[in-house]
Amino acid sequence: MPIQSIDHALGTALARRETPQALAALSIIRDIAVVGQKIYLTLNQSNPQDLAQERGINPQGERQKFLDHHTNELFYEEVWKKHPSLREFYSEEGTQGLNPKGKNKEKQSYFDLYVDPLDGSSNIDVNISIGSIFSLKYKDENRQAAAGYLLYGPTMMLMVACDKSFVGDEKNHTFLFSHDMVTGSFTLIQSGIKTPEKGKIYSLNEGLTQELPQNIKANIQKYLCHCKDEGYTARYTGSLVADFHRNLIKGGVFFYPPTRSHPKGKLRLNYECHPLAFIAEGCGGKASDGLGKPILSISSTHPDQRSSLLIGTQSMVEEAEQIMGSIS
Repeated sequence: MPIQSIDHALGTALARRETPQALAALSIIRDIAVVGQKIYLTLNQSNPQDLAQERGINPQGERQKFLDHHTNELFYEEVWKKHPSLREFYSEEGTQGLNPKGKNKEKQSYFDLYVDPLDGSSNIDVNISIGSIFSLKYKDENRQAAAGYLLYGPTMMLMVACDKSFVGDEKNHTFLFSHDMVTGSFTLIQSGIKTPEKGKIYSLNEGLTQELPQNIKANIQKYLCHCKDEGYTARYTGSLVADFHRNLIKGGVFFYPPTRSHPKGKLRLNYECHPLAFIAEGCGGKASDGLGKPILSISSTHPDQRSSLLIGTQSMVEEAEQIMGSIS
């Protein structure tokens, strides 16, 4: 396959429609990739212990680390401020619904941007893969124009999924890029990505067992027994984007159920669930809340809305739903 850059691979796909929206989306994604480069450089040049230093509490009531704050600032400065095509900017780290005075956000804007600037920040100091998740939604619609994530591991990767109608291609609307530290460029690894039809990995924090309501606990224990009988392998890092990416490539399922402390689920619908569900379905996978609702059918009523999440290989998601009875 010829070497293709972000501009070439995405530009070719988005240019099929030749719309202002397509050009705006390409420009936004290009700058998100630049943010990823800056974050990855920080990770490679810094002491992980320093990056993990706490600096306060975010609006979610969670402890915010230095790198949480730093990545949030990068998305704000390098993406939000530069693009008049973005009407609103929402961040899990607290930059909510920004619409700076003086910017004409209604007439020339097409999208709202939601970001989880740093997913898996509890793993910073132990050097486990972490990432950034972004969601580009059509303004005034509960519908994805594009979504993706940056994965900071042994190498940095960028995954992008675009709305099929947006790129005008039913088969070729998911793209995986790898970053070259020497040249600073992103190279297309694969497009039209398809997750395996069957997998052997389940990702579930089994330490949550005592936090589960009794009916959910019983159904999950039944599912865990099934996983062991089938010889499935447990893989859970506490970094959602890393667990999701592994399961997407190798075949597997990730589940974060409702708990007593988070009866509607802990993960953020807009920052995590919607974009990852969009990517999963674009790659032939499936995503639900584990309670019978497809994630992409759940409308957002608040930027910080939470949800449970069951996501991954379609056959494994359906298998889990059948065994657990939609954890009802």
